[in-house]
Amino acid sequence: EDSDPLVVAALLKRYLRDLPQPILTFELYDKVVAAGRSIPALIRDDLATLPPAHYASLRLLLGLLAAVAARSSTNKMTARSLALVLAPALLWPPTSHSDGAKASGDADLEAIEKTAKEVPAIATVVEHLIDTYDAVFCAPLFDDTTIADLVQEIADEKEETHELTGAMLQGL
Repeated sequence: EDSDPLVVAALLKRYLRDLPQPILTFELYDKVVAAGRSIPALIRDDLATLPPAHYASLRLLLGLLAAVAARSSTNKMTARSLALVLAPALLWPPTSHSDGAKASGDADLEAIEKTAKEVPAIATVVEHLIDTYDAVFCAPLFDDTTIADLVQEIADEKEETHELTGAMLQGL
């Protein structure tokens, strides 16, 4: 069945915004913003510091976005357009909540204002990651097999994390 691309995109953005911590994590916030203000300099080493599930999700998402951008002559969605739309959902400023929970009230308004000011810098980095996907992730653009492999990688990482956590708890 054909799905409306706008509905799929809206669901994706909603999912990303509802995460307790952005895929690009609070720890990388300052680096991403700084990199976006000059030549995009967020390199593989910085991305390698992401938790495995975040890295795999980012790789999967950016691969999909790179594939969409590669067809921009047909769909009119360039890497820049995709980056501007998704940047606020991929990274937002940390809040005063230590558990990563989103703030409310005045703190939420401050975060929105800060994000609005820094979206161009964040979008520049996201655009760079889309445009250089194959070099950053040392992988070609996705085909159906690659996407299935990445989904399996994410599932395997999650299972391995649960096994390690269980083993550590048993050792206590």
